[in-house]
Amino acid sequence: GGLKLLGLLFDGNHDCFLKLTEFLAQACNREKYLSLLPPFQEVFSTFEPSMAFLVVRHGLLPYGRGRLAATAKTAAAPGEPPLTAEELEIQKKLEKVVQLYQEKPLEDDGLSMQFYITFWRLALQDIYMPTEGYEKAIAQISAAQKQIEVSKLKMERERDAQSRDYKNLKKEGLRLKDFHDKLKEEQLMQKLNHEKVLSRLEQEKTKWFAKPGPKATSTFVSEMICARVLTSYADALFCCRFVRLLIKLKTPGFQLLDFYNCWTIMLTQNIRCCSEREAQIFGVFLREMMAYVYSLRRSEKTYEAEMKENPCFHRNYYEDPANASVVEYAKYTDILKGHAKWEGRIYKALRQNLDSEDWMEKRNALLLLSQSCESFPVIERYAKSVLACVENMRDKEEQPDLKTLANSLVVKLKTLSDKWVDKQPEQLVAEKAAKKEGSQGEEVRKVTSSDKGAKTPLNALSNPTADTVKTTAQSKAASQVTTSSKAPPAPDSAKRTDSNGGNAEKRPREEAKTPPTVEVREPKQHKEIKEPKVKDRDRAEAKASKEVREVKEDSKRGDRGRDKDRDRAKSTTSLKETDWKRERSGGSAPAVASQEERPEKRQRRSERDADVVVTHSSRGVDRHGNARNALAAPDAGSSRGGGHEHSRRSAHTSSGGSSRHEHRRR
Repeated sequence: GGLKLLGLLFDGNHDCFLKLTEFLAQACNREKYLSLLPPFQEVFSTFEPSMAFLVVRHGLLPYGRGRLAATAKTAAAPGEPPLTAEELEIQKKLEKVVQLYQEKPLEDDGLSMQFYITFWRLALQDIYMPTEGYEKAIAQISAAQKQIEVSKLKMERERDAQSRDYKNLKKEGLRLKDFHDKLKEEQLMQKLNHEKVLSRLEQEKTKWFAKPGPKATSTFVSEMICARVLTSYADALFCCRFVRLLIKLKTPGFQLLDFYNCWTIMLTQNIRCCSEREAQIFGVFLREMMAYVYSLRRSEKTYEAEMKENPCFHRNYYEDPANASVVEYAKYTDILKGHAKWEGRIYKALRQNLDSEDWMEKRNALLLLSQSCESFPVIERYAKSVLACVENMRDKEEQPDLKTLANSLVVKLKTLSDKWVDKQPEQLVAEKAAKKEGSQGEEVRKVTSSDKGAKTPLNALSNPTADTVKTTAQSKAASQVTTSSKAPPAPDSAKRTDSNGGNAEKRPREEAKTPPTVEVREPKQHKEIKEPKVKDRDRAEAKASKEVREVKEDSKRGDRGRDKDRDRAKSTTSLKETDWKRERSGGSAPAVASQEERPEKRQRRSERDADVVVTHSSRGVDRHGNARNALAAPDAGSSRGGGHEHSRRSAHTSSGGSSRHEHRRR
């Protein structure tokens, strides 16, 4: 919060200072403006060099005017441009003041003081002629004048020349004509001044780099370019145009490749320590500087035409290229490699701001990219990385201003993606994608072969449909096995006896006590496999099969009970008929026989009566018609324990014996 406020205050004060100096420069002539300024030494002691030269620049003589005025009077000395007395006086004052506030003499690093003063004295309008802008403005004014003339003629035909609208059109036409004439005059003056400046620079260029070398280039970047580039938008454009002017003039001692190496290392460090306004200004400088390299690499013919006999494209430094045995020029491939290297350096410095947690650093990076996106980034791999970072910021950033700025920048970068260079061939990209997919497939196969038959998360992920089909089939098979295991017994099973003399009819009842089948649960799937529809279908099928089994079991139990009732009734009727026949005969033998057969019959009847009791227990009434206990009914019907069954048998056995004695007495 405090840093943000401090940056806003700094930018606001700087803008006010620039507007004040611009207003005074337009409102006053050069002599009046110079009279308002304090002495040069006081100005340079108060402000930094960039701001001090900004203050005094309008009070100095025009750079080209002093040379031409001297040419008319005196002849030029050999090797030196002629200067007027006033120009010489101002030149000496500036050199004296600058030397007082410099840490180290420029001559020690290979630069001349004349070159330093020239760089700071010149303005953008001195070295750059905006011909296209003038022509466009003049064309618009001419079109407006033609439209006014057509309207005036139409009103004259309608005999409306004395109306107010006609008079207003006439005044507007006169105003546009005056503006057109002034603009034409300004263009001519600007063109004349530009030619004068170029003429003087052409004569002075041989004295600028006293000792060509890497040290002179680094000093030029640190003491002149870095100090002026962030002052204003006009100064940023001036630095770019001045470098192009050095190349156009074929300045000896200036090397383009080494210059780009130096400024991409030095100036990129300012990205993390600048305000919002300075970040936008640096974005303009970056756009113009990288646009020139981008224009060189468009075609080899363009580069060859620009490089032809130009010492700025030397691959090495030469003190005297004319006497050098071999002069090596930078090749087209060197520009391609250098462009990729320079963008990589800028990208690394910018990536720190994009990945930072600080609001100001992220905002500065976005503001810089919004100004330079037309020329940086254009290398595909760096452009894609920058686009990914900005998209990530757009999706995850909580600050609304950063989110909006990132969103607009993403649209710009995607729109300019057609201009990206050094793109990878589509075939190479397809091969990389195929290799990546193949490596993933090999990993899947290795894991599958190492764990055969096991349901690992990887296997489940690779083929979840197969696992679902297997589980469904297994559940269906289990339901079929359960149904077949609970089939009703054969009709004659009630008449058979087991090896121990017991009734075979007990077996189905005992088997009913134990679960007929054991459900085998499938191992749980991995939590990442989400198959809600398949699981719901399996649960529904299992529930339906369970209900069907319960209904079948109830029907089977009812059928068994009815069959046993019929068998009991038949056996009772046959026994009564046998006893009646024996009583009619009146013999003793039958009585003895009945007494001998009594234990066997008693055992058989007790077993039958026990079965009848169990059958009637499901109906809620015992053999003698007595009501059963409501609480004991579910336990007797469900558990059928051995102790309870034994008590029932003994009770009914005693009741059966008493009934037989009563029948004999009758």
